[in-house]
Amino acid sequence: MLALAAAVGRELGLGDLQTLMLEAAGGKVLMLAIQAERRAPLLLMAACDQRSVIGQVLWQSRECGQAILAELSGSGYDVAGLTESLNALMGIDGAQAVALVDYESGMLLGEAGAGMDMEVAAAGNTEVIRAKMKTAASLNLNDTIEDILISLGKAYHIMRPVAKKKGLFFYIVLDRTKSNLALARRKVQDVEAELAS
Repeated sequence: MLALAAAVGRELGLGDLQTLMLEAAGGKVLMLAIQAERRAPLLLMAACDQRSVIGQVLWQSRECGQAILAELSGSGYDVAGLTESLNALMGIDGAQAVALVDYESGMLLGEAGAGMDMEVAAAGNTEVIRAKMKTAASLNLNDTIEDILISLGKAYHIMRPVAKKKGLFFYIVLDRTKSNLALARRKVQDVEAELAS
């Protein structure tokens, strides 16, 4: 954990950090960073579980992510595979921005593209996913959500839960004038299946 603290401190320009992970009531984990020279606590993030915290730190400190991942190899995150998935989604005709989001915490785990605040989009679309799942459960549909499509005048927004990685979904923004919706949905399905395997 000290190597993780040092790497995050360097990446974020905070100097030497001593990191504490504390489990709070309700199973939430708070990651507190103590700056060695100030002894002042900084709340870097709060998440539903330690895995979410680790994933978020890896994405906040991408340059040193591989070194951190080597230390935390048991965390279950495949940074290279995730980057490959996001790049594959950006290869869709008309793709403007893509993200992988944890809908249990609302955290953005990875993103690619530009032109949109993906932190805000991740938080907002988390609510869409949660609402649809709650409605499906209330109606006793006994089915799974393959994807959710929102059509705007200039763009398509696709949200696709990752079937075998509970709590995650892909979010893709497409330019309507440059994309083929059927082909795009098929590509998203293929990428989701690869990540889930």
